[in-house]
Amino acid sequence: MSTPSLNPISYVVLGIVASRGPSTSYEMKKLVGTSISFFWTFPHAQLYREPQRLAQLGMLEEEQSELGRRQRVFTITEAGREALNAWLATPGQADVEMRDPALLKLFFGRLTSPQDIVALAREQIAGHLATKAKYELLLERYAGRRELSFQLAPLRIGVAYEQAYVEFWTDVAEHPTDPTSLSEEIAARAPRSGT
Repeated sequence: MSTPSLNPISYVVLGIVASRGPSTSYEMKKLVGTSISFFWTFPHAQLYREPQRLAQLGMLEEEQSELGRRQRVFTITEAGREALNAWLATPGQADVEMRDPALLKLFFGRLTSPQDIVALAREQIAGHLATKAKYELLLERYAGRRELSFQLAPLRIGVAYEQAYVEFWTDVAEHPTDPTSLSEEIAARAPRSGT
């Protein structure tokens, strides 16, 4: 018997339904928009297609709600739970894909003016400070909710990530003609080779 083709969105759907119980695609989309999308972005339209595909694979059961707009409600099956458990038990890869348009622009920075680089850096600083503040607010709002500890853990790395970006772009703004000239504070925190 061949294993069905599952992708990260499959596991997002299975994980949401396993943790919150029977769910509609709209409920999944709403949850993703206030949690998972902070660190894993994808077109939310997939949350309408993927549950149906997983139902066809026997990993979710689908029922039509008799109330309101007759939405489809999905429940995880034993096969879905087994697939989710196998995925959760497999160590994750360390290679993270970065797709940052600002870094792409910086890569070609020698083709523009220092003023454009400073403007880019300031825009990034403002954006990353706003995102960091949003994450910190969520961490503060749900502090002490032990049942959410695993869901909140990615926000902690999110805060550190945003702070690192703020420091990076601050350094770029201060050195727009030589962005490899790291400030002493940033260089002091960088890991040393061989340690």
